Amino acid sequence: MSIKEFTVVTISIFNHWLSETEALQCKVMSYDIALDNNSYSEYLMGERNYVNLYQSISDSVICNYRKNGIAINTNSETFKSYIIDGLRKEDFHILYPSENIRVIGGYDRTDTIILNNDENKLSFLWKLIETNNLFVLNTTFMNKLELLEFLE
Repeated sequence: MSIKEFTVVTISIFNHWLSETEALQCKVMSYDIALDNNSYSEYLMGERNYVNLYQSISDSVICNYRKNGIAINTNSETFKSYIIDGLRKEDFHILYPSENIRVIGGYDRTDTIILNNDENKLSFLWKLIETNNLFVLNTTFMNKLELLEFLE
């Protein structure tokens, strides 16, 4: 049996996985849906929670980690714009080098956070998620091969 050295955490603004019916009826499932349903203010609350979380993890980050990554201060307007654009397009990838934490923007208001199995980092992350009114939907432990397959 191989060692599960990575933790993969799925987070969301929702406190549970939405059923198909709930997802179809959700007025804030995406930026465009929120605009169409006059739910922009409610959508922005969730967006702010994500921005605050990602600014709280560390002071510096590498954006577009999988491409031509650029180092950005997380307290900058550039970072905030990058995250907001990524949340609205459901596409971004960042790395916090000092924490060895990766974040991959996902669909339906869920994102994936990947980190080494480290109790202190997990505890730190759980507190930040809770403080920013977000929810852990799933936690999976993976070895390196499983993680590489997951990232493909």
